[in-house]
Amino acid sequence: MYWIVNHSLDPTFNLALEEYFLGRIEPGHPGYAILWQNSPAIVVGRFQNTRQEVNADFVRERGISVVRRMTGGGAVYHDAGTLNYTFIIWTRKEPCPPSAKPENPSPRRCKSSGCP
Repeated sequence: MYWIVNHSLDPTFNLALEEYFLGRIEPGHPGYAILWQNSPAIVVGRFQNTRQEVNADFVRERGISVVRRMTGGGAVYHDAGTLNYTFIIWTRKEPCPPSAKPENPSPRRCKSSGCP
């Protein structure tokens, strides 16, 4: 596994870096472990409505970034006091079928296709 200590505090760059390495993982690759931190930011999941999750006036007044990650999940607050980690490894020999991808969310479809 390749260990990467990312010294950037830019939340936009940090999420893009994760996506970059995820797009380059192949069978047989040893994988990546990335340690990183963000300047003050709210990171929201792919399917979240930021109007419902974020107080726009509050974050604007305090200079807090709002960024969206490519995965689902809840909204979280990050700052330089939070150590984040990412593990990217190859786990399947074949990609999930189109019916099990996030754009077609159906727990039954995902479960029956063997996708996590």
